[in-house]
Amino acid sequence: MCWQVAPNEIEAEFCAQIDRMLSYGLTPSHADSHHRFHIYPAAALVFGRAIRSRGIFRIRSAKKKTWPEVGLGAAHAGSFYRRVTVNAYNHVLQRALFRGLKAPDAGVALHPRFRGKLSELPKAWCFAFENMPPGTYEIWCHPGFREKGFSETDPLCAQREVELAMLTDSRLPETMKVTGIQLVNFKAL
Repeated sequence: MCWQVAPNEIEAEFCAQIDRMLSYGLTPSHADSHHRFHIYPAAALVFGRAIRSRGIFRIRSAKKKTWPEVGLGAAHAGSFYRRVTVNAYNHVLQRALFRGLKAPDAGVALHPRFRGKLSELPKAWCFAFENMPPGTYEIWCHPGFREKGFSETDPLCAQREVELAMLTDSRLPETMKVTGIQLVNFKAL
């Protein structure tokens, strides 16, 4: 079986979801998609068309970066060639296909030396914050609580709890102050 869907069907679904939100009287601050689906080749063009047609001009960044940078595409997993290709594709998306849309400079990816080390997650975030150059960056995280009937099959369950503790830690505001980081939302772009 081959998964096939026409771009116009993807665009219709994007529009239907935006229209549903608007029908409730909600005004979106930006547009994004689950697991960054909007950056996939079959979806990127129609995503841009759909959100522009609904008056949305802010989006999640197509790019992601890690600091300090340790080579081309270090924010991505896989072989060197995959990392470089994905990195180049995301830059083209942001500069060409999503031109005219406002987005953070990049999403924050944790340094490769911390990959797969959940116990070092707080250290990884501090390391990223301390090494970021000036700019506007999107913090990608998944904080949450353990929930019976859901958490047993959630692969991010432990990570959610660590991130929740980290984001609600009283030391976080001090870290932001020391590093000069100002927290903003998409409307500030």
